[in-house]
Amino acid sequence: MGAEHQVAADGFVIAMLVMMGLSLGVVALLFICMRRNAVRRDHHVDELLDEMAESERKAKQAATGEAPKPEPWERDGDWWKH
Repeated sequence: MGAEHQVAADGFVIAMLVMMGLSLGVVALLFICMRRNAVRRDHHVDELLDEMAESERKAKQAATGEAPKPEPWERDGDWWKH
């Protein structure tokens, strides 16, 4: 092998290492941006969305005439008759 072949191979290896480093840097930057946006999320908007979903669920139950389902910890009204 000649010196020219070794220099070309070394250049290719260095270029590949640079490309891999840049790729990992881009992925790391994406994760950092995602984390920053998640931290800045407005909790009041989440509460409002939850409240709206709950009111829509109650409206559907009222429209279908179903009785609201009790929570798992609640007893039936006539539990003492059993």
